[in-house]
Parts: sequence; C-alpha cells; structure tokens
Amino acid sequence: MHYTTGEILSVCGSHGSMHDFKIFKKSMRKLKFKPFFIVDKGYLGIKKLGFGCLMPSKAKKTEKLDSELKKLNKEIGRRRIQVEHVFGRMKCFKILSCVYRNRRKRLNLRFNLLAGIYNLDWVKDKQLNWLKNDL
Repeated sequence: MHYTTGEILSVCGSHGSMHDFKIFKKSMRKLKFKPFFIVDKGYLGIKKLGFGCLMPSKAKKTEKLDSELKKLNKEIGRRRIQVEHVFGRMKCFKILSCVYRNRRKRLNLRFNLLAGIYNLDWVKDKQLNWLKNDL
C-alpha cells in the first residue's frame, strides 16, 4: 500500500499457513529496486536483506525510551495505522473475513480483483471529496 495515496500496490499470497515475513522475502526476490518500507516488529530481519525501513523501537526493561524515539514511534504508528485501516476496509468483502471454501488456486486471483475494486472505489471517493472541496 502506498502510504500517501492509500492505494494497494501489490498483493502476494502463499499456499497454506506462512508467516508474513517469509512471503515478503519470497516476493521481494523479483524486484529490481529496493523500496522503502514502514513495518511492524514482525519484520525484524528486513534490514539484513538490504531494504530501508522504519520500525518502531522498544524500550529495555531497565531503560526508558528517549523523547526523540517516542516521537519517532508515534510517527511510525501514524503511518502504520493507515495500512491497518486498509485491512479493515478490505474485510468488508466476506471472502476475506470468513473461511475461504472455494478452489485455492483462484484465491490470489480473487484477492487481486478485490484489491482493484478497492483501488477504484478509493480513487472515486478521493475525486468526489476533491470536487466537494473545490466547489
């Protein structure tokens, strides 16, 4: 997802249960450039792969976080929540919020189609808001 436009840029899937970071590593091999990511703590090894990223810091048991790190964590959280909101909006489609009971081969295709529908709806809403503000 692009954090400023809110559009879904890419969708990756897997067969069966697999951790998000494992799917991420598998899908990033195909890229010829290294984008910048805003991630949560589930992607701890991302810096070793050579990607630039923003990840929230955690305080140690004996020490508190500096005020600068707290501000940085807050900013990362502000950007990260937009991604979580997209997940919530995508779950209005029953196929994503319930158990998928159809052919597994077509799950990624259907997920891509839903992401396209979401992007179209999102762009349409943004244009309508832009027109309302312009009038």
